[in-house]
Amino acid sequence: HDLRAIHVTDPAESRPFPAIGELIEIEDAETGEVRVLDASNAGVRSDQSVGIRRRERRVQDSLQAGSSHPITISTEDDYMTSLATAFRSGGRG
Repeated sequence: HDLRAIHVTDPAESRPFPAIGELIEIEDAETGEVRVLDASNAGVRSDQSVGIRRRERRVQDSLQAGSSHPITISTEDDYMTSLATAFRSGGRG
């Protein structure tokens, strides 16, 4: 038997807000916390980029520590096609 981790990625969560020149209100879908960000502020966007990279590194470290060959699928792709491809290739994708 083979136990596999599935890492679901959302490209919208992998890039900082664009410099749209205004304050934006965002709500964390998991906690309900509402924050106001200055999307025109380069420092805010830089901090966001650093946070994104840290989160991705933690996920990758966790997946590697489990030494299962994780399957990564994107919310932009058809998950059935991604899973079928991964299992056909021996699950190494």
